[in-house]
Amino acid sequence: MGVMLLRDEELKKSLVDQAIEFFRATGGSGDMKHSEPGYGCVVDLETATVLGTTWQQDAVFWIVGDDLNLVSCSEADSMVELGSFRERVIS
Repeated sequence: MGVMLLRDEELKKSLVDQAIEFFRATGGSGDMKHSEPGYGCVVDLETATVLGTTWQQDAVFWIVGDDLNLVSCSEADSMVELGSFRERVIS
């Protein structure tokens, strides 16, 4: 099993163990030149940034309604508005 797949399974197990509601999601840049598979989690912002830090992420996407934001894991008050979430969903 590759390192990335192993880390993905570890993250999934951690979310299950913490009883966090989650779903599979791939996040990426607006032009999708960079994308990364992961999970969407139903948590508060503090929990999201703690999870991001724990799993060595620089930032997390934060969605409220249709508002998509990027939040630094080290500076939770550094929210950058990215626009409509629905407009970026790729089925």
